[in-house]
Amino acid sequence: MWTWYPHTQSVAREGWTGDESARPLSPQGLSQAGSLAAVMRDSIDAIHSSPAKRCVQTVEPLARSWALPRWLTSRSALWPSRTTAAAEASPPPSSPGP
Repeated sequence: MWTWYPHTQSVAREGWTGDESARPLSPQGLSQAGSLAAVMRDSIDAIHSSPAKRCVQTVEPLARSWALPRWLTSRSALWPSRTTAAAEASPPPSSPGP
């Protein structure tokens, strides 16, 4: 089963002049990402992440803490406006492994 979670808080779009895929997490988002390892401890087996910087920054602490496999895929970027519930109802096609 796929469960979709958004990245943690990122730097605001307003005023960001760089490439959208390079927009990082805010200091609060980095803190939130660090907390994911404790909150999601037993609920996941692998991580699929958009290659966008803020998405990678969100999953890195969790992947390191639990030695989870992580795949970067542009497929997760196909539904940027979908809610978690909608994404769970119709997951993306299988992604190749590392």
